[in-house]
Amino acid sequence: MRKIFEMTNSMTIMRLPFVFVAVPAVLSLMSPVFAQTPSPQARPTIIVSGTVRDSAGMPIADASVLFEEKATAASSDAKTGPDGTYSFLALRAGTYVVRARKEKFRDATSGPLELSLGQRKQADLVLTSAKPSANMKKPSN
Repeated sequence: MRKIFEMTNSMTIMRLPFVFVAVPAVLSLMSPVFAQTPSPQARPTIIVSGTVRDSAGMPIADASVLFEEKATAASSDAKTGPDGTYSFLALRAGTYVVRARKEKFRDATSGPLELSLGQRKQADLVLTSAKPSANMKKPSN
């Protein structure tokens, strides 16, 4: 029994140099591959943000905002925060538009936004009241 234990220990000791040499060698070959792979956070992006306000300059909370790429019609949507702000992230360059909508207001659309990677763009929108003005006559019955 003692002889088996001694043989097992000597075999374990013989394997240790292999582990100390082989594992670091494999890892050193793999590290350039991992070093060149960009992390998702390092990928260039486009950020479009802004504030949706009414014609008096007050922020509009909970407005629906649509961010659309014109070439593909691919879109994302979001709601404005309590301060009327929104933000979108795009992963490719192109021409985009931003549209805002809220009940009791007329929709607003930005002009075309030509965006390139790494760019930050501010696109504020103003929604005007959909109520008829005081100057308009009511239809008679």
